[in-house]
Amino acid sequence: MRLVGVEQKNRSECVNRETEELWQLANQYCERDAVHVAVADRLSGIPSLIYSLLMKSMLREFCIFCLGAVISIQPVLSCEVSDDTNFPRSAALATRTNRPLLLAFIGTDWSISSLKLDREVFDQAEFADDSKYNFLLCKLHFYQTRERFPEIIRQNEELATQYKVREFPTVVVLNPDGRDIGRLGYVPGGVKAFAAAVNAIVAKSRQQEQN
Repeated sequence: MRLVGVEQKNRSECVNRETEELWQLANQYCERDAVHVAVADRLSGIPSLIYSLLMKSMLREFCIFCLGAVISIQPVLSCEVSDDTNFPRSAALATRTNRPLLLAFIGTDWSISSLKLDREVFDQAEFADDSKYNFLLCKLHFYQTRERFPEIIRQNEELATQYKVREFPTVVVLNPDGRDIGRLGYVPGGVKAFAAAVNAIVAKSRQQEQN
């Protein structure tokens, strides 16, 4: 996904998808509301107009609550080390523990593919299980709508230039010594499919070193 000229389109697609899911849920409540109105007319004698107004008021408050949750909720990883945005610290840890380091260049608030990669892979507890996946993750966020510390912005931009990142998401795979051994983007299939793609890059690099 190209960065230039698609920010507004990607943001709109992201918002549309989230709001469409919300309104589908709201429609389910509306259908349930119609059933409640009919039952109220027959059993309790409550005027359907009054009952409907009460239900619509409750539904409106529910929708506002859901919208607030969609905007404000932030996913949390179970393994803090695996979501480090400090590149020097991540690189030092990778060298010390002899583990590959994944530099994930993502724009989760405007790039649909970045959002999917973040939610389907990086935010999953399984991905943070060191006993299954022996690599570290350093997320490098390129937000369009959120404030960031100037030093983090500068670090991420310098790394994007250094590794010639032109598309988002891009995950650069580094060996423990910091050498670029391959890269990938969004991989459908969740944690297992993504991890398999990373392991294939690592295995190929080790084979080349042995030869």
